[in-house]
Amino acid sequence: MKRILLLWLASNIMACHYTAPEFRRIENINVNQISPNKIIVNATARFHNPNKSRIIKISSIQLDAIANNRTIGSVSNKNLQKPIYRDSDILLPFDLEVNPTNLLSNLNNIIDMMSGKSFILDLNGFVETKMFLFKKRAKIKHQESINLNNIIKK
Repeated sequence: MKRILLLWLASNIMACHYTAPEFRRIENINVNQISPNKIIVNATARFHNPNKSRIIKISSIQLDAIANNRTIGSVSNKNLQKPIYRDSDILLPFDLEVNPTNLLSNLNNIIDMMSGKSFILDLNGFVETKMFLFKKRAKIKHQESINLNNIIKK
């Protein structure tokens, strides 16, 4: 009886192996609010669940937005509990609060942004997932070319 119980327990633990979701891209970037103290940017992150037979939940996202080697803002969404069904995508909305003084740290950046030149935004962080009692953390390292003229016109 003990052997059967141990075999059943071992098979259930091994069956709970899963792959963390893949970060695909940032979509629908819109400026929501502009003030001298902060800029609020709304966007959605697309994740893909590569598991063929598992439903997993995204429990939290932590991202730092970096431009010109300076952290300009961060995203911290905890207690999400958003399910991603097997072999499918999910869009998770988030708000990025940007500190304008860090974004416009030197005159060259201001001139480039006002003239319509793009700048590179690095998003670094992680997504934490959960399936039953098992948790995984997957790194996010993404670069996005941003043109403020295109975002503000939307």
